[in-house]
Amino acid sequence: LWTPVAANSPSGGTTQLANLPGVGSSWTSAINDQGQIVGVTTFDLSPSTPFVWSPTAANGTSGSGVAFMGNANAGALDINDFGEIGGQFNNSGFLWTPLTANGSTGTLTTDSRFNLLKAINNFGQAIMNGSPVTPTLFTPSAAQGGAGTYTAIVGLAGATGTQLADIDG
Repeated sequence: LWTPVAANSPSGGTTQLANLPGVGSSWTSAINDQGQIVGVTTFDLSPSTPFVWSPTAANGTSGSGVAFMGNANAGALDINDFGEIGGQFNNSGFLWTPLTANGSTGTLTTDSRFNLLKAINNFGQAIMNGSPVTPTLFTPSAAQGGAGTYTAIVGLAGATGTQLADIDG
């Protein structure tokens, strides 16, 4: 975790995340405005396991990690400011929604349409770069909901392919 010495400063320091679940290697993939970090850790020779690391205080450098899906063959790819997490699970995709904002227990929604999830915004909309299908936008029926609609995102006219990078909001 790199933390600037002051807001928007080019100077800062790094802190190794402590108290991650599992043994072996780990990598991180996203951070939200509270300082929660998601990534993957390995348990020796077991499958990759997604984790969420939460600071003790907002944007702090000490905290602890939770394997929120247990020892599952999955990877957490993005997190929004509510703490909702999107990622890959057994050649499919998932959304994990905490029971309370930035909580460590929650509800798991798996759906093949979440496959190749790229990003999730604060409302809970997610974008997926499905292959070989057209990229898709998921819009929940209510904020941070697991049910909603899926909309194909049509690329630019004449383009040979479309890949989505991020979603605002």
